[in-house]
Formats: sequence, structure tokens, C-alpha cells
Amino acid sequence: MNPSHKFLFFFLMALAMTAWGGSWVSAKIIANDAAPEVLTFWRFVVTVVSFLPVLVFYRKSLRLDGRSFLQTALGAMLIVGYNKFFFRGLQTGFAGAAGVLVTTYNPILTFLLAIYFFKRPLRLWVIIGLLLGLVGGMIQLHVWSLSLEQLLLSGNLFFIAASTCWAFLTITTEKTKNRLHPLIFSFYTYLFATVLIFFLALPYDIGSALDHGAMFWLNVIYLAVFATTFATTVYFTASAKVGSNRASSFIFLVPFSAVTLSWLLLGEIPRWPTLLGGVVAIAAVWMLNTGGKDTTIPPAPTPPSTSQV
Repeated sequence: MNPSHKFLFFFLMALAMTAWGGSWVSAKIIANDAAPEVLTFWRFVVTVVSFLPVLVFYRKSLRLDGRSFLQTALGAMLIVGYNKFFFRGLQTGFAGAAGVLVTTYNPILTFLLAIYFFKRPLRLWVIIGLLLGLVGGMIQLHVWSLSLEQLLLSGNLFFIAASTCWAFLTITTEKTKNRLHPLIFSFYTYLFATVLIFFLALPYDIGSALDHGAMFWLNVIYLAVFATTFATTVYFTASAKVGSNRASSFIFLVPFSAVTLSWLLLGEIPRWPTLLGGVVAIAAVWMLNTGGKDTTIPPAPTPPSTSQV
């Protein structure tokens, strides 16, 4: 990757992670306005619609073979599970804490899964990077002030379940890289997920969301267009180009933006550990992406079509 492409890659990933950080705040604002299934359904509907002009612009083939269909169907189930746990946890938990807990656990699990599924060796620089990410997240979470009971309550178990779904989704994305463009994978994943969540949302008065005002729909649009269509497509493309492990390392950047935006927009006041933890998390991303020339988890080969995104 030449310097100009590397700069663009880092810039887009940082922007995507910031959009994800904002999604915790946006989702918290509307988390109690409807059932998680209803919120997820409408988020997915707007997401699929927002994908259409992107597909027209890039003119990618929408053809699916049998294996690709199964992989996107699995992706749909995982993204539905992620969103159900995501909104359920936010009904009882804190947006800032959620953004820290999920995004600290996620890259670590994704790296471990990548080692298992892709037979990638685990070397010292990777261990140091993961530990830095873990320490940064724990500092931002003020883990020393929380009891085990507090860590397991307030929606945190839902957040861990959501993060687990996302880690497996990241692995699924990389497995499709030689058969399906990340943009098409994203589109079909959300299209199939919309159909699936429709049936799950029916018992919860799916039309109730239409009674909400502009603030509700502005947050739905943000979650769909910026935090999903843009951020997820950038992330899935990165997973296919450089590997699920390296792409997931950027998630360590999300907690700082989630906590900061929760402070600015929701009044969840951060303390000094937020800045310190954010610096440590940034160091973790640097370590996991520039771990020296002796890189033991090499970038995944670039599919022929991914250079067009």
C-alpha cells in the first residue's frame, strides 16, 4: 500500500470509527421509543434504500452463487443478532460504557477468531497491541471502580453478545472476499436482514415508528446512512483488503468517540481516564497495523474488484 493510499485508508477508517462512535449516542436517544425489533427493522429499511444509489454509481454485479447466498444469509442473521442485543442493552445501559465495552472486546475476539479460522500465528507485537487495546478500554470504562455485579448488569451482557455477533460477522466478511465484492456483501446482508427482522418485528406494532417526529427519523437516518451504509461498507472493504484482524483493530478508536459524543450530546460526563484510555487505544491501533516489517499476520490478498471502492 503506497503512502497516499495508506493515508486515505487510515482517514476513511478513522471517519468510519467516528461514525460508529456517534451511533451509540444516536441509538441511545431513540432506544426507548420502540421495541428493538422495530427500531432495527426501520434502520435496515433506510439502510437498504441508501445503498441503491451507491450500487448504481459503482455498477457492481448483483449476482449471487449458492455459497455466496449462504454466506450473506449468515451475515444477515449475525447483523440482526447484533442489532437486537445492541438496542436491548441500550434500554438499560449507558451509551458511553457500551461503546467502550463492545469495542474493546470486539477486536480481541476477532483477532482470536482470525487466528483459528485463517491459521494465522500469534506473535509478540500482536499480543502487545491487543493488551494495549484492552488496557485502554478498561481505563476508559473505569473498571477499577466497578464490581463484578455492576459489570454484568446494566445491559453489559447484551453488549458482549452484540460484540460476539459482530466478530463472527467480520470473519464471515473476509471469507467472502474472493467470491463477492464487500459492497455487494453489505447490500445483500442488510437486504436479507430486513426480511428476517420484519417477521420478528411484526408482533411489536411495526408501524408505531411512523408516529414519531423528526428527531426520531433523523437518528434513524444517521444510524442507517452514516453509521451503516458508509461506515460498515468502509469496514467490510477494509476486512477484505487487509484482513479481518487488522480492520477490527481500528475499533479500538470507537470508545473515545463514543464517550466524547455521549458527553457532548447526552451529558454523560467523562473523567480524566477517558483521555488516557483513548491515547492507549490509539497506540494499540498503531501497534496492530505497523508492527514492524516482520508482520506475522499479513494483509489478505486484494480481490480484483476491491480497488474500485
